[in-house]
Amino acid sequence: MTRFRAACCVALAFATLLVSACGSGAGQGDGHGGAQGRGSTTLTVAYAEKTASAAEETFAYCVPKALGLFSKHQLSVNMTYNDGSTAAIQSVASGSADLGFASAASIAAAVDKGVPIKAIAGATTFWPYRLATKPGSPVTSVADLKGRKIGVISLGSASYADLVAELKSAKLSIDDVQVVAVGADTSAAQALHSGQVDAIDTYRDAYTFLEAQGQRFAYLPTPESTKDLFSLTYFASDKAIASRRQALIAFIQSSYQGVIWSYTYPSEALQLLYQDFPKLPGANDPTGSEAKITAIQMQATIDGWVPQTGQKDATQWGAWEKLPDSRWRSLLAWAKDTGQVQGTLAVHDVWDGSLMAEIYDFDAAHTVALKPV
Repeated sequence: MTRFRAACCVALAFATLLVSACGSGAGQGDGHGGAQGRGSTTLTVAYAEKTASAAEETFAYCVPKALGLFSKHQLSVNMTYNDGSTAAIQSVASGSADLGFASAASIAAAVDKGVPIKAIAGATTFWPYRLATKPGSPVTSVADLKGRKIGVISLGSASYADLVAELKSAKLSIDDVQVVAVGADTSAAQALHSGQVDAIDTYRDAYTFLEAQGQRFAYLPTPESTKDLFSLTYFASDKAIASRRQALIAFIQSSYQGVIWSYTYPSEALQLLYQDFPKLPGANDPTGSEAKITAIQMQATIDGWVPQTGQKDATQWGAWEKLPDSRWRSLLAWAKDTGQVQGTLAVHDVWDGSLMAEIYDFDAAHTVALKPV
């Protein structure tokens, strides 16, 4: 599939999404939910993943719920699972969810197509995608990929866009390689090690998960063009930002406190995750090998949300998720350069940072001192 055809597929998805956004049906999802008592405000959050895992659920649901943060805000949270960023955007734009996680580039692509949403708070703080081959592979640089088969998560994923950018950095185009959709983690690794593809492009959490299981990879150098990029971002519809502002602030604030607490007490955070999701691997044997792998996966997700400054004391992080406009400009330029965005978007078209001051109106030291209730 050429870059043009892939871009058309994404455009069609967002054109369909725009029609859906004009519909009236607002409803609650069928995901995990937790009532917080009478008089509470219900907020439905769309996660950009198919099923529960040791990921954002930890600090954006289990930990804040257990610490009483949702109750403090009289907030009842429902979670819905969606097959990737585009599906999560569809859920929010249609009114089925109030708030969601999606890649910043996917949010920009939706805005470019007229979908009435905006990013409102940061999530992951660095660009998580990278290319890898098998150890001992003759492919040691991006330039070596010419004429070879490359596995991406899907043809509409951020990993596809990352591949486009990586190839461009080596003066190649997407037409110089064969692109194969292989999924994100186990299926991607199987495609690589079986020889179905010569390299894969997926996110770092997937590599961490696979390496914890004993698999090994040789990573290709990351281009300079991705150093200011970031991926997963909180977003909401324009309507929800106007009408549900305080609920959005309460949830995101609680999740940021959840990040701080989970980073400080990872073992305790894992136990809280297992309490709400007892079917996750290792729940029946918290000291066993499966639990260790789940813990590594959870920690990798947490590490993607924390500042990349090396500061270990979470009480000193400040407003670390308030990404500057300069990084948004880099992201938007990259999205256009890789064909995800066709028009010229300004930062304010995609990013509404007006909630951030209230989101960060909490005491990090007090957060660290909280105990599960």
